[in-house]
Parts: sequence; structure tokens; C-alpha cells
Amino acid sequence: MEDVLDQEVDAALGNGGLGRLAACYMDSLATLDYPAWGYGLRYTYDGYQVEFPDYWLNFDNPWELPRLDVVVDVQFGGSVNKYTDEEGRVRHVWEGSDIIKAVAYDVPIPGYGTKNCINIRLWSSKPKRQFDLHRFNEGQYEQAVQEQMQAENITAVLYPNDNHMVGKELRLKQQYFWVAASLHDIVRRFTKSGKPWSKFPDQVVFIPDYNVSVAEVIIPASDISQHISTAGTEASGTSNMKFVLNGGLILGTVDGANIEIHEEIGDDNIFMFGNLADQVEDLRHAHRYRNVPMDPALQEVVKDIESGQYGDSRIFAPLINTLTVGKDYYLISDDFGSYLNAQSLVDEAYKDQDDWIRKSILCTARMGKFSAYV
Repeated sequence: MEDVLDQEVDAALGNGGLGRLAACYMDSLATLDYPAWGYGLRYTYDGYQVEFPDYWLNFDNPWELPRLDVVVDVQFGGSVNKYTDEEGRVRHVWEGSDIIKAVAYDVPIPGYGTKNCINIRLWSSKPKRQFDLHRFNEGQYEQAVQEQMQAENITAVLYPNDNHMVGKELRLKQQYFWVAASLHDIVRRFTKSGKPWSKFPDQVVFIPDYNVSVAEVIIPASDISQHISTAGTEASGTSNMKFVLNGGLILGTVDGANIEIHEEIGDDNIFMFGNLADQVEDLRHAHRYRNVPMDPALQEVVKDIESGQYGDSRIFAPLINTLTVGKDYYLISDDFGSYLNAQSLVDEAYKDQDDWIRKSILCTARMGKFSAYV
């Protein structure tokens, strides 16, 4: 059965926590019986952090419906020219643009226990003209398909490298392509309804992105997870909610969603440590202008790393430099002692398995507020 399940790859519909959260909202909206639409780009290739291509559309996607009847012409380049019409009114016309077709692919999202189904509409970029026979007959074989390649590049790769001008231009094209096609479709669907424009609602549009295969295994198996962003950075994300809803406890800093979860589950069911957000700037100022000694326990760890105990110390040099040359911007040294104390409390609490299970059940039971985030 595992081999069969592995044959279906995860949909490469985006990247990062916000995209994943958007897909969660779509699932929750369907389950709550709300009418909703989401829009995104139908990327041909996803990419892992090391940037190996993920050929997720090699065998197409069985869960999507090609909507060849829903096509939007998106214009790039050209110029806007002004003229006066026959009635003396000034008009503006967009001329000389390159037209890329946005072809719709619909992914139905059924609600749990409901009879409704909402929709995510993904756009795939296609050329206005796929093949230039005249150029081909002249022996210009690459130029004959150049228009097709340039058009399909827009939705070819999720998050192309943008550390050069060509990459920056492609990123901008992707964003504009998605916005232009989606807004056109929103207005088209509303116009089709026949309602007056005063009833045109504000729209919330998400780019869907959710890769759950590994998370479905790791998160339910977790007894505890660490969410240790520096207080005030609001970088704890939403993964902490997923762990707690699946019965895992939290070891975390006083930051972001950790604070909200703490308020719901209570002091006895979470392990918090570190400085508070209103202390952070004073601590950074002290590191910047005074010689603040490193926490002795952390200093021992640094010495072990520099001695080569964990491998080539040169590999870890950038990390160590953040504590020394970088003046410990994230206040690792200031929070380290508190972190070790919290770890000791975790070790002690885990010895009492009955009480740990009680904490786990209580946490899950009190997390209903966050169900839409996961």
C-alpha cells in the first residue's frame, strides 16, 4: 500500500507557511459551508530547498479539471497611446503588447461532512501562437518555438532564482500574470451573475500551497516540538498549532503564536523560556556597545564546535560569527541558560507518562480556536 501511495506526488502549488495556510483556509471554508474561490499558478516544477526539480506534473494531476473554455489574455510590454474619439473624448489604448494566454485548471475542494465543493483555480501560461512555421521553414528551428518557451517559462518553475535581472523580471511576470488573470476572472464571474456593481464584494484571494505527506507522519508522532524564535520577531509561524492539535507539547520562547497557545492551554501544559519582547532592544544595545560575556554553558558548546568535535569547524564558522562578530543579534547567549532549564523541566515531566498523556489530551482539547490554521 505504501508503494501505491508514493506514486501520487504532492501538488507543487506554492511554497512557505503562508501558502500552506491558504490551502488550510480553503479546506476549512469548504467544511464550514462558505462559498469561496482561491487562485494560484499551476507551476510545472516545484523545488526543494536545495533546488532540485520536482517533476510533479509528469503524469498530469488527476485531481484537476482543465478548463479550456476559461482563457484570459494577459498583456506584457507595449505602450499606452492617447487619442481622441469621434465624440471628442480622450481615450487610451494599449498597443504593441505581447499576449500570453492564462488557461484555467480547477481543483475542487470538498468540505468534510458537507454536500458543497469550492474551487481553487490555477493558471497555466500558454503562448498566443505556439509554432512559427515561417521561421521553421527558413531553418530557424529554435526561433520557431521561442514564443512558446517564453510564455511557458512564466509558470514553469516555482520561485525561480532572482539574484540576477532575468530572474527578477520572471518573478515580476509571474506575479503580474497571476493577478491580472485572477482579477479578470473575478470580475467576469460577478458580471455573469447579473448583480448590480454595488453588490460587488471584497475578495480574499490565496495562492494555494500544501505539502502534507511528511507532516502527516511526523506531527502526530511528536511528543514535544521546539519553537524558539527570538521574542518579538513574530517568527514562530503556525506549525506549533499543528503539533499541539496532534497532542504534542511545546518548548518555546515568548513569541508569536506561542503566546496565544499559552493563553489557551495554560501554564502547566507548555514549557516557556527566554527573555520577553520588551527586553530585547536593551539586550541588543548592551551586546553592541558593551562587552557582554557569553553564557558559560554556551561557551563550552562553542569550544567543542571549534575543536572539530562535530566535524570541520570551518563549516560552522558563519554560525559562530553570528555570536561574536555579529554581536549575537538573536540573543542566543541571553536565552541559553533559560533554555537549558526548560529542557530539564521537560525531562522531568516526561518521566511521569500518565501526567504527560493528561497534558497532551488537555492541550488538544483546548486548541479548537486554532483549527482553521492547520
